[in-house]
Amino acid sequence: MGEFSQANTCGSNYAAIDFQWDEARRTLTIGPREGRYPVMLEKRVFDIELMEQGRGGFDREGKPVKTVTYRGKPLTLKF
Repeated sequence: MGEFSQANTCGSNYAAIDFQWDEARRTLTIGPREGRYPVMLEKRVFDIELMEQGRGGFDREGKPVKTVTYRGKPLTLKF
């Protein structure tokens, strides 16, 4: 399983989003947003790219594998 966090700051305020990849299930979980700041984006669009041996994350037309709209609530994506 792989994990990373995306953190944004504004002065002493921050917001963070955790991501977890489960290779056995081929799922990506985007966790709930933690924290808040005044000019924070309420909605984000993530273009998901899978990097696999022998090919990049984009299909032949140059589009991401999946695009999701995230509003701070947990999401689980199956690949």
